[in-house]
Amino acid sequence: PNTTLAMKAILEPLLSNHFNNNPVNIGVLNPCYDPTKILLKKLNSDQHRNLFLTEITPENHLFEESAEKLLFSIQEAHEKRKLDVLICDYITSQSGRILPLKEISDFCKEEKIILIVDGNHCFDFTCPEKTLLLPDFFLFSTHKWLGNIKTCNVTIFNTKIGNTTRNFEPDPVGFSFGYKENNKLFDKFSWVG
Repeated sequence: PNTTLAMKAILEPLLSNHFNNNPVNIGVLNPCYDPTKILLKKLNSDQHRNLFLTEITPENHLFEESAEKLLFSIQEAHEKRKLDVLICDYITSQSGRILPLKEISDFCKEEKIILIVDGNHCFDFTCPEKTLLLPDFFLFSTHKWLGNIKTCNVTIFNTKIGNTTRNFEPDPVGFSFGYKENNKLFDKFSWVG
């Protein structure tokens, strides 16, 4: 999936460069897209990295939108094991729950937690421009936002993340260019970056 590949393009350099291959505690706010969880487990086993996954499951997690209740669950997990990274879906595919992203982002900034948001299931009317800039990373597939072919993902990120002064550079998994002919879209060329 497009966003999972974009997530990989962020996580690999983040883990190896930003955290210098040191142990990293990644919180996953449930419900979270299953391929994201699979990717995290694969990165941990393939790269022999010291990833500690903390699944955060608030009560009534499929529908809960209360900032207070969600933040309580995140804060509780952070107190048990200091989170370095938090990954969440802005709008869940399972129930359509919308996260209070501003409040979660404010908490993460205050606690120096890197926030990665999968924004696949929101559209421009549910996700104003200012929302895109709240987390450290905001990912979405353009086929869901713009109705184009399924080979494109957009990643919006801050070059300065967490409490570091170093710039972050993602490792893109590929680039492609498409064109339209006879009302059909074609992939002209693709290459791995």
